[in-house]
Amino acid sequence: MFRLRAAVQVTRRRDPFAAVAALVAVVPFLPALRNGFVWDDGLYVGANPVLRAGWPSVVPAAFGALTVGNWHPVTLLSLALDNAIGGPGPFVFHVTNLLLHGVNAALAYRLAARLGGHRSAAVCATLLWAVHPLRVESVAWIAERKDLLYVAFFLLALLAYVRHVEGGGRIGRAYAVALGLFAASALSKAMAVSLVPVLDGLVSRPGPRPAVARREDSVRARRAVGRQRGDRGSAFGGGAS
Repeated sequence: MFRLRAAVQVTRRRDPFAAVAALVAVVPFLPALRNGFVWDDGLYVGANPVLRAGWPSVVPAAFGALTVGNWHPVTLLSLALDNAIGGPGPFVFHVTNLLLHGVNAALAYRLAARLGGHRSAAVCATLLWAVHPLRVESVAWIAERKDLLYVAFFLLALLAYVRHVEGGGRIGRAYAVALGLFAASALSKAMAVSLVPVLDGLVSRPGPRPAVARREDSVRARRAVGRQRGDRGSAFGGGAS
């Protein structure tokens, strides 16, 4: 009988590097707290009627609005919450962007570790991603809140899917959570649809297979063995009768 095992044992005990990754990700971008509004930030914040709708009217307003040609109600709700907390000034919006980036770095490390790579590889990959200059636009630009939100829900959905596979691949709470997080990611930014090919790549890509793919293989093999035993039992039963 096949047994599902954790991808990396470090994820089964407290690992301080997730918090370290979040801190390292935030520090280089602290100067963004002094930034104001740039480019289309005004369309997302200052001139956005959704943010002036007030709570709870902002919820249907966010789901019914297009901003700069995009439909991303979860992003608008996040901006509306910042506006309610700190007013129309840019400071609270930048604080939230920084916090989301730190959370994403911690999630990226957790995912890299759970996929079965070496801890050192997970550390290097996370740090490279977190402090890479390409992150500047997403973190320092308020209008790119959609990027940070969709990535947060995207990574959480991947982690929930890994939990689903570790639990035997049966449709249950982890699978439902993964679907819900995928929906939240898509409602933050349409790029979240890429989750489907990413999941397919995790379980079917050629070459060395990540631990989550190996676990899914073992689940499928166990089910196949169960079906074979059931068929064999049915055949014997039919012969006896």
